[in-house]
Amino acid sequence: MGAQIDLDIPVRPQTGQVIVTEKAVPFLPQPISTIRQTDEGGVMLGDSVEEKGTDDATIPGVLSVTAA
Repeated sequence: MGAQIDLDIPVRPQTGQVIVTEKAVPFLPQPISTIRQTDEGGVMLGDSVEEKGTDDATIPGVLSVTAA
């Protein structure tokens, strides 16, 4: 899209991981940093951003740090 208006916008692949819990009664009315609750009740923890190219493998170390 950027090329249409003569704008160079670099694009690179990134991946990230989050932990999602089972659904719970709403208790978090607004997001707090890296914790948020979905409308359905699941709680999302973490927000890793990894520069891994096209490798989409899960890294257990990232998830264990988030869980801790």
